Amino acid sequence: MNKGKILPKLPVNFRKSYEKKLRQRLTVFAVCFLIALFLWLVIKLSNAYVSEVEYSLTYQNNTSDKILAEASDSTIFIKVKSSGFKLLDIKWFSSSHEVKMSVDHTFMTPYYSENQYNYYVLPDEAISKVERQLGEITKIEDIRPDTLYLWMDEKSSKRVVVKPQLNISYRSQFQPYSDIEIEPDSVRVSGPSGIIDTLTEIHTEAFQAEEVDDDISGQLKLILPDKTESKQNTVALNIDVEEFTETSLEVPVKANIVDGRGRSIKTFPKKVKISFWVALKDYQKISPGQFAASIDASTLDTFSTDDKVKVNASQFPSYVKNLRVTPRYVEYIIQTDE
Repeated sequence: MNKGKILPKLPVNFRKSYEKKLRQRLTVFAVCFLIALFLWLVIKLSNAYVSEVEYSLTYQNNTSDKILAEASDSTIFIKVKSSGFKLLDIKWFSSSHEVKMSVDHTFMTPYYSENQYNYYVLPDEAISKVERQLGEITKIEDIRPDTLYLWMDEKSSKRVVVKPQLNISYRSQFQPYSDIEIEPDSVRVSGPSGIIDTLTEIHTEAFQAEEVDDDISGQLKLILPDKTESKQNTVALNIDVEEFTETSLEVPVKANIVDGRGRSIKTFPKKVKISFWVALKDYQKISPGQFAASIDASTLDTFSTDDKVKVNASQFPSYVKNLRVTPRYVEYIIQTDE
């Protein structure tokens, strides 16, 4: 037997066995440590602690004749006492840190000011209501600030026109067939009289569309000023879109008239061209008899040095758009009766 080959292997095998036992012991130690740490955390978090948490304030108006115009604070700091688990949930895992404050001036204390509708409320007086919002297992130790100042205003309302914010581009030859419809076109808005008295219009959310070649319909959300409200939160948008074509026709200028001062007027040329856009569905309805062009004879003077007068399209169908008269000015002569 060759002992020289056997003896060197013994330290290697011993080292591997030792490392295996060491890893096993470390694993057992780590598991035991984690279990102990978990039990320690459970015990600690089960105890009661006191911590201060910041909450946003939402005021709810509960009066019919007055409304909250302004408040001294929009956030409050609440010192709460609860279990470590509850505090951990409140401070790190809660998605909403909000407290609702009921506003009713009949239960608030007025204070001297130039405005007779100024009041204050002590948050300590509302601790029981706030505790119910935070949960039964939470106790409030303190609230700061200790006083909330509220400015109340007379509640007012009026009907205001709705103005849509539209950014629409149309495909070539396409246009709205009629006026853009907003239903309803006005809404009743209520709020502090100081805001309502100066309110002239309500805007909608922005609506954008490009390369439009079909009818548009949908709901637009109203953007109400802060501290105001309306039972109508949306309006309906309707736009009738049609394909248009451009065409023109010639009509005589109505000028050979007697204006009461014993004179008649003639124009040169006698006819003008009226160009316009018309929807394809109305194209067959067009006829020269539906159009008229005229001049205002009362503005002319026999001794005027201006030898041209403006021609206006005085008659045309309601469904045509973008009228243009060519030429825009014509020459004239005035003939008097002798």
